[in-house]
Amino acid sequence: MKNLVTRTSALIPFSVIFFMMFSSCQKEETLLLTGDLEVTFENVQRLHYLPDIFVVGEPSLALLPNIPVVNGTMKVTELLYGNYYIKYYTSQGEGGVFTRSKMFQIKAGKTTQLIIDLNE
Repeated sequence: MKNLVTRTSALIPFSVIFFMMFSSCQKEETLLLTGDLEVTFENVQRLHYLPDIFVVGEPSLALLPNIPVVNGTMKVTELLYGNYYIKYYTSQGEGGVFTRSKMFQIKAGKTTQLIIDLNE
C-alpha cells in the first residue's frame, strides 16, 4: 500500500505539468502582422482618379489599384506592416491633372489615419 501511495503521489505533479502543457497548446494565439488604413480626402471634388497604394521600393506595380473613395474616405483593411505610399490624382482648373503621393507606415494591430487636403 505504501508503494502505491508513493507511486500515485509521484504521478500527481507529472500529471499537473502535462495538463498545463497540453492546455497551453490549446490556446489559439495568432501573431498579428497587419494593420488598417483610413484616408480622409478634404476637398474631395478635386480627386480626379481613384487612388492607388504602392509598396515603397516597388514604384512600377500598384499593390492596390483604384481604391474606392466613399464620402471622401478611403479604407483599407489588413495591410501587412511596412512602408507604403498612396498615389492620387487631382484636377487643377481647365483639364490639368496632377499626380501626387504621400508616404505612410502600417503598424501591426493599429489603424493609420491620413488626412490629405487636395487643395495643397
